Amino acid sequence: MINYIIAGWTGGRRRHEQEYVDDRAVYIKKQIEQLNNLNHNIGQVTFVINDNPDESIEVKNYINSIPNKIKDTDIVILRRPNIGMSYGAWAYVYEKYTNQFDYYIIQEDDYIPVIDNFDKILIELLHEKQLDYLCELYKDNHASASGGIMFSRTLSDIYYKGGKLPFPNNSHYGNVEDYGQRKISKIFTDNGFKVGDYTDRYKFIFEKLTGGIITFGDESLDLIFAPSSYKIK
Repeated sequence: MINYIIAGWTGGRRRHEQEYVDDRAVYIKKQIEQLNNLNHNIGQVTFVINDNPDESIEVKNYINSIPNKIKDTDIVILRRPNIGMSYGAWAYVYEKYTNQFDYYIIQEDDYIPVIDNFDKILIELLHEKQLDYLCELYKDNHASASGGIMFSRTLSDIYYKGGKLPFPNNSHYGNVEDYGQRKISKIFTDNGFKVGDYTDRYKFIFEKLTGGIITFGDESLDLIFAPSSYKIK
């Protein structure tokens, strides 16, 4: 069974996209929309919302109104202090559920699944490539785009050996990016596990803060996840 963990945030962001300025719940709404529209066999979707003291009552009410089922998938909403940002959120969920699931898909709320059976695709790639952690982009010896899928059994082994999913004890973006992004894959490789990406089979799109996109992988390839604002052709 799969737990799809979506790290959510309703506060300010580095990119000021108008749809998010207008509605701080828009990314969560798009995740819900895609989960309704796409074929998948996700056992549980866990939205873990990092606390925002300035969250509006409208956004809070929307999150509280999210149904506990989408199709046959359980929906769980968790809240936690904003420590370690997405990396802290992913660790929080894994440490809550541990081996209750076989796989954990990790993603941020502003990257949405855009292909049917995205969960099956990720599992098949994880096995075909004989990896323990399949991320969106592995570059410069680390998971530079951390979203992807992990074996629960691998995480269990890492924790048994005294490791954990790493995140800093703060919410300063530069520190979180340097510490969390670089170390999340290193905790796997340091323990003898394999990490890689899928850009030979599916492309990954990164939206630059200054505008425009960078595509990793051949342009002709399909996407598994895409930025929420990206227009699928």
